[in-house]
Amino acid sequence: MTEPALLRTRLRDAAEAFFALRPAVLAGAPWPLAADFGHGGEARWGPPEVLAHVAEMLPYWLGEVERIVAAAPDPVPFGRVATDAVRLATIGRDRTLPLGELVEHTAQLRELLGVPLQSLTAEATRAARGGGARTVRSR
Repeated sequence: MTEPALLRTRLRDAAEAFFALRPAVLAGAPWPLAADFGHGGEARWGPPEVLAHVAEMLPYWLGEVERIVAAAPDPVPFGRVATDAVRLATIGRDRTLPLGELVEHTAQLRELLGVPLQSLTAEATRAARGGGARTVRSR
C-alpha cells in the first residue's frame, strides 16, 4: 500500500471509530460544559468540547495540508498553537450548540476526510513529513 493510501486508510478508520461513539455520546446527554476548556493543566474537556474541537480542527488542518501540498517542495509555515484565540473562541462558541446538532456537524466532516489527501503524491507526502523545512506559525 502506498504511503498516501495508508494515510487515507488510517484517517478513515479513526473517523469510523470516532463516529461509532455517537450513540453513547447522545445517550449520555445532557453533558455539562467544562468550566475550563483552555490549554492549561486544569482544563477538562467533556463531549461538548471534544465535538466542538473536532468540528473546528478537521477543516483547519485539511486546509493546512492543502497549503503544504500546494507549496511542495518549498517550505511553508503551517499550524497554530494551543493558545490560538480563534481556535479557543470557536470551541467556546460551538460547545454550546445542541448536542445533536454538534454531532451532526462533526458527522458531515466524514466526507471531507479523503478529499485533499487523495491528491497527495509520494513526494508531497515526504515534504509534509519533514522532507523540507516546516515551521509552526505563531500568532
